[in-house]
Amino acid sequence: MSPSEVVSSSCVSRAPTDDNSSELTAPYLTAGAATGQAALGTRWLSDEEQVIWRRLLRAESEIHYLLDRDLRESHQLTLGGYAVLVHLGDAGPDGLRMSDLADLLRLSRSGLTRRVTALVRSGLVARRSCPVDRRGTFASLTPSGRALLTEAAPTHVEGVRHYLIDPLGDLNLLDDGLSRVESALRYGSERIDL
Repeated sequence: MSPSEVVSSSCVSRAPTDDNSSELTAPYLTAGAATGQAALGTRWLSDEEQVIWRRLLRAESEIHYLLDRDLRESHQLTLGGYAVLVHLGDAGPDGLRMSDLADLLRLSRSGLTRRVTALVRSGLVARRSCPVDRRGTFASLTPSGRALLTEAAPTHVEGVRHYLIDPLGDLNLLDDGLSRVESALRYGSERIDL
């Protein structure tokens, strides 16, 4: 098996290293895994980095799953729906342009439309045309949406506290680390937007 072939039983691939040995990496972290070609100059993840990366992905996924489960069980509301309600609640009575809301949630326009349509059907969100630009659409909370947001917020906050804040204890290390990651993400966004 060549170094860049995927080992299906362990879901890893072998990436070449400088000393012609091979290092195990995840296929989605191996630029050449899909084509059988190794990317030149790629800084492959070390075993320790790979473990940390996967733990981060698992923890983030599990936190989202648990927060979503709690909201569904207690309020028949998805975590994605809750996020829409929070942003619209923060925006005040005028709401937000759908395009701005999509940007805040990092959703495609069509993805946001599907999410908001479900909330409109439930009577939690209202849509209206922009009076200045008829192509634009605004979304805002209805009284029922504001009431559900007020009711669901304690469930969500308790989950965040239980699954993340309390187990961490001292938040200074996380705060410092997140500041560095956010800086790198801003740099990455600027490179993409160019």
